[in-house]
Amino acid sequence: MASVPFDVLFDPLDLMLPAAEIDSDDAVEIGATSSVVSTTLSLTEFRNGELIFSNEVPVCLYMEWRDFKSRADKDCNDHNHQWLRVELKANSKRKIIESGYSLVATRSPRGNAWTYQTKFKPGWKGREAEKPQPGLDVKTFSELLKWLETAPFEYWETRSGCLTAGISRPECERLEASRDARKNSFTLMGVCADFDKYKAFLENSEKVRMLRSKTQQGTIRFSYVDPAKTGLGKSPKLYKNLVEEALCYLDISIMQALAGDKDSSRWSGRPVVDLIDEIYREHLNNANRRERRRMGGGVPLVAFDDDAYSDRDQEDDAGDEIDDDED
Repeated sequence: MASVPFDVLFDPLDLMLPAAEIDSDDAVEIGATSSVVSTTLSLTEFRNGELIFSNEVPVCLYMEWRDFKSRADKDCNDHNHQWLRVELKANSKRKIIESGYSLVATRSPRGNAWTYQTKFKPGWKGREAEKPQPGLDVKTFSELLKWLETAPFEYWETRSGCLTAGISRPECERLEASRDARKNSFTLMGVCADFDKYKAFLENSEKVRMLRSKTQQGTIRFSYVDPAKTGLGKSPKLYKNLVEEALCYLDISIMQALAGDKDSSRWSGRPVVDLIDEIYREHLNNANRRERRRMGGGVPLVAFDDDAYSDRDQEDDAGDEIDDDED
């Protein structure tokens, strides 16, 4: 699936900034040749009333340097912008990815909680002179990117049958990690017919409602503690002061699950809610560990309750041991 190494996506100028605009005089020369990677996206679709991970669909991933000269403002000043853009291109003639389908992206490890969603759209089919342009109210680089990504057509594409989903503004934190750490990071990408519809369906699914309820009740389990090592005999419970934050992670987990997983063979044919469950518990595990470190490794704020954890919960949650902190 689309588990593209992070360096392949954003390393040409070590860029992974909230607004990857380039003002350097030699940016055009650096970006003269685009990069192309053949990959696949994890397709999510309904089957027997349930959202499942279906097959992998082929796409081409392009790294393009895009430039745009905005119209002169009221003071007759032109605005030139140049930036690095990731573009996923699919052949609409194959009838797999269609116009309006949603691209969903995240990063693995998922602890940074970055997600991105946009749509596949056709290129401009009219004459170049008739192509719509942003109005004078579009003044900043951010406003330009918003106008380009929400336009009903792909601004630079003219080929018939080519659908494009672009990521112009990867809203991620600045990477301070070493090159070795970045090599272990992947951008995961999936595709679905209707992101809003699928997200609403998953939010109201029985499993997600169960995760939300157990979080609010303080009974959710997210890691298994070996009694021989701790003497507690129970896995830790979520700190009370993390409940509100945890529910935000549930929403993020839904989006991240729609982007699929690096191990696509493991998830093929399986319900998306199962991956949501796994991702969410990883987020809770990491949040609890961060809070424990903040407190200096003290005793958890929530005591262990022998009666709050049913046999079925133990069977469900045992084996969910998560050793790698992804913050």
